[in-house]
Amino acid sequence: RQASPAPTSTTPPTCTTQNCLVCARGAPPCFAQSPSPTWADICYTALYALTMANPDQKFFHIKKDICNFIDAHYDTLCMRDRTSIWRQTVNMTLSHPQYYDLFQQESSLENGRKGFYGLKLIADPFDMTEITKRTRRRRKDGLAASSEDQLLVHSSDSMSSSQDSTTGPAMASSAPATPTTTMT
Repeated sequence: RQASPAPTSTTPPTCTTQNCLVCARGAPPCFAQSPSPTWADICYTALYALTMANPDQKFFHIKKDICNFIDAHYDTLCMRDRTSIWRQTVNMTLSHPQYYDLFQQESSLENGRKGFYGLKLIADPFDMTEITKRTRRRRKDGLAASSEDQLLVHSSDSMSSSQDSTTGPAMASSAPATPTTTMT
């Protein structure tokens, strides 16, 4: 009789981030409002938590920092089954033109580093009612043609005060409702 191979561990790595917001607070409250957050929401939250834990660091490496952070908090942040290609999805999300208003890539011309990303706008996702809002543009035949995401920076307080009984919650404007810092 042959010995069966030792079972492989599927336990996610533990978080090594000092003062981690996700460890302390869990997922942002707006994540509970939908079946699962978008990858843009997940990446934004991960980059925000990394930025707050490392205030002197503006950019984080996609594999060493961002994916490791998401991996350690996958069950908390992703709220979906883990797939074999989730890391590629993170990479595509961070580099997709649709999200240029959220994420910025460090220029490899500046210091020769590749694969480093940061946030363009620093807004606390734990104070937002939504991080990104998916809207669908309609083709002439009525079918969904594409979707666009935009950063929403509404605080819970501003949402409740700007609600109209006929139209429902106010949608995002370009002016942030919570204090934000622009990263350049």
